Amino acid sequence: GPGIHAIFNFLTTVQRKTVPAWLIQEMKEDDPSAVISNAALHQNEAVCAETLQLFSRYMATEAASLVLKLKATGGCYIGGGIPPKILPVLQTGEWIKNFTDAGRMKALLEQVPVYVILNQKLPLLGAAHYATFSMR
Repeated sequence: GPGIHAIFNFLTTVQRKTVPAWLIQEMKEDDPSAVISNAALHQNEAVCAETLQLFSRYMATEAASLVLKLKATGGCYIGGGIPPKILPVLQTGEWIKNFTDAGRMKALLEQVPVYVILNQKLPLLGAAHYATFSMR
């Protein structure tokens, strides 16, 4: 969440991208990252769409880096609160292009399946499972 807002702030303060008045007002009344994501996905607001595009690129690059660092060739599972909410952005060919854009490691990354975890309660379920079986 904070990453989306930070990218938005960079685009609007450093690069001086235009922000509509209604968006500023909504960001004062609600979670800024959620407002930015909704404006990008449902209203195609330009600076918000660019924000999500950059966020998506950075997430793809970091996910690929982790796969390579950990040799996690069995799959990359993306979880958290944001990915399910921006799923349309992650399902574009642009995301996977950014994920596999790793020079000589491209062929390896192209073989790694990528999954978005949609169950918001999965961390809690995992903790419960761990607690249940570690207490034995």
